[in-house]
Amino acid sequence: MGHRRFRKLLTWVFGIVAVISLIGNALLYARYSSRRVLVRVNGETIVKKDLDDRLDFLYSRGLLTQMIWRALVFQEASRRDCLPTAQDIDDAMQDISRRDPVALLEAQKSDKALNMYKDTLRLNLALRNLRVADVTATEAEGRQYYKDHPDEFVLPRRLLTTAVVARDTLVRDQVKRMLTDGVAADNVGQTPGVRLVDLDSGLGGELSDSLRDQIKVLSQGDTASFPYEGHYLVVRVNSVVPPELPSFEELYPKVMMAAKLAKAPSATDVLLDIRRRASIVCESEKYAAAVPPAVVTMDGPRLK
Repeated sequence: MGHRRFRKLLTWVFGIVAVISLIGNALLYARYSSRRVLVRVNGETIVKKDLDDRLDFLYSRGLLTQMIWRALVFQEASRRDCLPTAQDIDDAMQDISRRDPVALLEAQKSDKALNMYKDTLRLNLALRNLRVADVTATEAEGRQYYKDHPDEFVLPRRLLTTAVVARDTLVRDQVKRMLTDGVAADNVGQTPGVRLVDLDSGLGGELSDSLRDQIKVLSQGDTASFPYEGHYLVVRVNSVVPPELPSFEELYPKVMMAAKLAKAPSATDVLLDIRRRASIVCESEKYAAAVPPAVVTMDGPRLK
C-alpha cells in the first residue's frame, strides 16, 4: 500500500510540474516570441518581429560601428600601455563638475546612466592618450600655452543660492519676503507649501536652458521668482564667485596635457592609422556596411 501511495504521489507531483512548465513556456512564448502581437491598428497587427526589424535597420549598424571603434581604441591603448586609470576618470569628472555642474546631473540619475557616461569618458581619455603617446612638451612650452590660452582654464562665474519651489503665488510672495529679509534657509523650508532645492545637484538638471540663463545673470542680493512646472521657483543669490584663473602650478597636469595636444596628431588621423593596421572580419554580409573603411581617399572611403 505504501508503495502505491508513493507512486500516486510522484505521479501527482510530476503532473503539477508538467502543468507549471507548460504554463511557463506559454508565458515565455507570449513575451518573447517574434510573432507576438504588440498592437492592432484598425485590425492590422504589428508583431514584435516588425519592431525588432525596424530597430535593427535604424540603429544596429551605427551602434555596431561605434562598438568597432571602441574596441580598436581600447586595444591600441592597451598595447601602448596608456589606458586611462580610475583616477584619471575621477579627475576628469571632477573637472567637468567644477566647470559645468549641470553636465553631470543627467548621468547621475541612475547607476546605468553613470556607468555609460564613465565608459564614454574612458574612451575619450584613451583616444586622448593615444594622440599624445609620442608627443613631449617642456615646462616652458606649457607656461607659454597657459599664457596664450587662459580662457581654456578659467573657472566660470558661480552663484551660491538659496532656491525654493513654492506651490502658489501666495506662498511665492511670502517666501520672497522671507529670503529678502535674510531668514535662514532651514526656517524658510519649514513654511507650508515650500520645498527647498539645490540648483547645483538635482533640480538644476531639470531646468530649461532659458530659465538657467535667466538665473545666471542674477547678482548678489537678488531675489527672483520664475514659473516652474505649475509652481514657482524662488531664487535668492547669497553670493557670487567671480570667474577665476587657477595658477599654472595648480593646473600643471592639465596645462601640460593641453600643450601636448596642441602639437599632437588629430583624433581622426589617429583613428585612421589604427584602422589601417587592424584586421576586421565581418561574419554577416548584412552588417558589412558597419565596418569602418580602412582607407579614405579623395573619392570617398573604400575597404581594403
